[in-house]
Amino acid sequence: MPPPFAAQLNALLARHRDELVEALYGAIERQNEQKALEGRQIVDMSRDEMSQSVHGLRAVLAETLAGATDELRRNDYETLFPGLRDAGVRLTDMVGTLPLLYCHVVRIATAHLPPDLRDDDAHWVGEYAFRHATDIVRVWVPD
Repeated sequence: MPPPFAAQLNALLARHRDELVEALYGAIERQNEQKALEGRQIVDMSRDEMSQSVHGLRAVLAETLAGATDELRRNDYETLFPGLRDAGVRLTDMVGTLPLLYCHVVRIATAHLPPDLRDDDAHWVGEYAFRHATDIVRVWVPD
């Protein structure tokens, strides 16, 4: 069931999409610099590819917030994530990028939502991020 602030959060995320892309891209670039010392990268994506990825994640979140079907989400778990897994993306790196994204979602929301909705929003986004991470783990490590 969508939270009562779903429409407001959805509108904020659409309005701040470019900010989310830049924040996530910057965070992944910093992680890649650290991982380069280990001789590997987390994700090798251009800004355009990262923008498409963030847009896709936002679309899945928007679908959830709207209380609509889970068609986009199912597609991610049936095609996108298995493809990343098969391409050699490590589970720890995949799940490790989620807090980066969702911290920025909470930051945007708390900066723009009315004060009485901020705690509920942060809690809901945290629960959503947990479910998202759990579902990704199931792609890499089936039950």
